[in-house]
Amino acid sequence: FGCEDYNAMPGNILILGTDSIGRFLASQFANSRKSYLEVFMLFANESLMKNYSANDSTVRYENHLSRHNPLKASYSLPGCYFPHGSNKQIQISYSKALRQTDRKYSSLDNKHIDNLIVTDRRYQTERVLKTYREYMSGRTNVMFLNPVIGGIERAVNALYGSNNLSDRPTLWMAMSTHLLRNNFGFSVKHLGSGDIRVCKCPPMGSFNNFFKNQEEQFPDIDELPQSLRYFMKLPMLQSLYCPYKYVYMAQVEKMIVDCCLYPLTRFLNDDLEEFIRAKSVKKMVKDIIAECVLVLSHLQRVQALASVDPTMITVLRPDRLYELVMSTLKLMQVSSSKYRKHNNNDVYDTLRGEIPLNEVLPVNLDIYYSNDLIVELGQKKDIPTPVNQTLFDLMHIQMNYDNYNIIH
Repeated sequence: FGCEDYNAMPGNILILGTDSIGRFLASQFANSRKSYLEVFMLFANESLMKNYSANDSTVRYENHLSRHNPLKASYSLPGCYFPHGSNKQIQISYSKALRQTDRKYSSLDNKHIDNLIVTDRRYQTERVLKTYREYMSGRTNVMFLNPVIGGIERAVNALYGSNNLSDRPTLWMAMSTHLLRNNFGFSVKHLGSGDIRVCKCPPMGSFNNFFKNQEEQFPDIDELPQSLRYFMKLPMLQSLYCPYKYVYMAQVEKMIVDCCLYPLTRFLNDDLEEFIRAKSVKKMVKDIIAECVLVLSHLQRVQALASVDPTMITVLRPDRLYELVMSTLKLMQVSSSKYRKHNNNDVYDTLRGEIPLNEVLPVNLDIYYSNDLIVELGQKKDIPTPVNQTLFDLMHIQMNYDNYNIIH
């Protein structure tokens, strides 16, 4: 991508999200050790910032891709917190190692966010992002990583409406297939290798024209900002710059897989290996998929892509999705405490195993807001979704119960 011109500085890069993919990105940026990059972990609240500071503003990366030689490394990366109100000072946290160097991070002095990567779905909302609107402009690039369908459009429309198009940031979307799991102390375990597919988001309300132009002109390398070119050169990410349609298809696929994985891993975690063999569980997976396919096949963008590219129809085949879910569940047995206890040596064989990564969509275990979104979309289309509704209700009850136990 012609990224060797380091005179064209990318500006600051802020990673909003301490989920596993956020920590993974932070560790890889820090590992690049490029003095011209000013990358920060951005925290949505002050308590998280204090926790990060107490952890010496350090991210720990554990590479478990090698069966007999897992690698562990700690990386210093500044953290920052933006208090409400532009007249207040931005708080920045440095590790002890960084404080002992002469390096100065000055790109936030003008209180402008040049590049924002939002990894945590809980933060990909208008409620959270409005805190940073005054710090962004038409010169800002915002990348949403693993967003739910329609999430980007809802957040941006709520922030900007249909006016002030010149003030809107340039929007990018990325879908990751790396298998990651959070650990204590701002650490992340890299359990399965994948890739990150990146695309430019279509302007609001112009999907058909955007799609047609991309078919004729892609790839337009000149549209990639310098920050994204640096992002795509990080070797462990295995980034691919793709037309929007391929990233959108991955988003649809991941949405359905998450709808199956989240409730199963939440309710059956300790006995996942045994339960996925049960006929009732297999039937439930098929019922979840059937509801998801019915709802998503009514979306305008899905129909538009299916009319010109048969790959979209293949993505929504229920038998293919069922095999995908069951294969991914087998990979995710590593998250079962019983499986970890008795089959520790087999974990890496499973992850490195027999299923090609391009046929499996590993999930980073940060899979919120899938079943409830299917229910919401179904209601708008008058499509009943009783299985997803029941699962969402049960998960909501359990989350309230867990929160009650934490408080008391």
